[in-house]
Amino acid sequence: MTEGVVTIPSDVDLGEAAGSMTEKNIGCLVVISEDRTAPAGMLTETDVLRRAVSTDKPPSEVPTKGSFTSPLITVGPKRTVRHAVNKMLDQGVKRLPVIDDDALDLIGMVTITDVALRYDEIRSDAAEMVQKPETFRGK
Repeated sequence: MTEGVVTIPSDVDLGEAAGSMTEKNIGCLVVISEDRTAPAGMLTETDVLRRAVSTDKPPSEVPTKGSFTSPLITVGPKRTVRHAVNKMLDQGVKRLPVIDDDALDLIGMVTITDVALRYDEIRSDAAEMVQKPETFRGK
């Protein structure tokens, strides 16, 4: 999981959103609701590209609102990696914001890249859990 997820308010334009992605070298932003109390959706590079190309306006004149994916598909912090991967596959997404359901706090982001990069580590931990379950109790 990646912590420190970058967010934007829903009232910025696509030019500003794209600039933020470029500056931070990231592929998506979590969009915060108009009342700024909770995550409302996700804006990806693909969303920006599709929306910018489909209009004759420059990105600085295209609102983010209406361009991002909503409702936000999320996962809770206590869910397993298997659950997160299954949710990604079922929903056709590559990224899942990790949200504390009680407080609606954005904790981090799990991506398919995170899973792929840690596959061997996850598999090794699972094998060790089967062989030595007492090692992992309480973790």
